Amino acid sequence: VIHGTLHPGKQLEAALFAEPSPMDVWEVNGVRFLEGCGIGFDGVVAHAALNMWKGFSNGMRYVLAVARHLLTAQKFQARIIADNRMCYEGPLFMVSAGNGQFAGGGFKLWPAASLSDGLLDILLVTKADARQRILYASLARKGQHVALPGMHYLQVRELIVEADRELLMHADGEPGSDRVFIFRHAGQVMVQGANFNLF
Repeated sequence: VIHGTLHPGKQLEAALFAEPSPMDVWEVNGVRFLEGCGIGFDGVVAHAALNMWKGFSNGMRYVLAVARHLLTAQKFQARIIADNRMCYEGPLFMVSAGNGQFAGGGFKLWPAASLSDGLLDILLVTKADARQRILYASLARKGQHVALPGMHYLQVRELIVEADRELLMHADGEPGSDRVFIFRHAGQVMVQGANFNLF
């Protein structure tokens, strides 16, 4: 997913021949990730995708999980503290934090993201009735969702999410749950082909 929609042959070329490039590493509650982390709806989807029939590809399981839970996932109450400043308090459908532009299933959740800028791109979804959820999911494939009502896009160095209850989450697809989530930069690693014709 780091290479988004890049042709598999080009991805292989990047992995074998491109120069190593720096890539940010992030952590949430001490768990490190390279690609992304999701809380709320995104966490529900990741947990559901992991439990689906393994005959489907990872991307197909993610898309099917989105379709299954899109209209039934519940909102939660939370406070969002970004770079030591309280920037939001109220209902949320989802918090997604991304290092690169793409999430599971090829969704371009963080269109302004860079893998090595030291910033974590955050998508807060605050309004999400049934019509908005369907529109959001369709436009997110191409990264055209961030200007919709109820979408808030941030770039931060540190983030704290304080929820009103324990929530499902994932970090690079690995499941977990918690009530408070603390995101911090955890350095960089050199990755073969991380910036090779990404998108």
